[in-house]
Amino acid sequence: MLLVCCVATWTAFHNREADQDSKTVDEHTNALIDAKPNPALQRIETKLDTINDKLTAMGTRVEKLDSAVQVISSKQDDQTQKVVHDILSTICDTTNPDRASQLLTVDDSLVTTLKNDMRPATPGFFQVEINSLNQIDKTHAHLPEAFATRLALAEYRSSQESVPDNRAALIFKNYSQRTWSEEDDIARRRVRPTGCSG
Repeated sequence: MLLVCCVATWTAFHNREADQDSKTVDEHTNALIDAKPNPALQRIETKLDTINDKLTAMGTRVEKLDSAVQVISSKQDDQTQKVVHDILSTICDTTNPDRASQLLTVDDSLVTTLKNDMRPATPGFFQVEINSLNQIDKTHAHLPEAFATRLALAEYRSSQESVPDNRAALIFKNYSQRTWSEEDDIARRRVRPTGCSG
């Protein structure tokens, strides 16, 4: 019986050591597993920081480009209007009605572009161009293209004028402040509905 107790004690002691060795190996393996991704994660975080810095720099560049485009666009307004004026001046000097019609078609499209892009007109632009169109009408006997360009200029000018949002309120206010006079009453009595007999 003593031998059985010794073997049982040795087996229990051996199993306990095996369990402790197994735990130590598991802890060591887990530590290795945890340690390996950390450098990889640090490299990924470093790369992401680099990408974020590049995106920030690109955002700044895009803002600068947008500002530059706005400056160029504002300068282009004046240049496009100058081209419109130069074309009309050229038409005034030409005697060929076919050439004048072609140039007026180009001019019409430029004015339409100015209107559609809602570009502001320089002071006096419309008056100068209308005067040029009047001269063209005298020289070329009222070309249909000149009329189309005149309409395009009128539409462009109309697009430049602001329309108050409260027009209806102003009209109603003026109407409601009106008082009826005796003359209005007399005028209303004189008016007879149509279709009445008698």
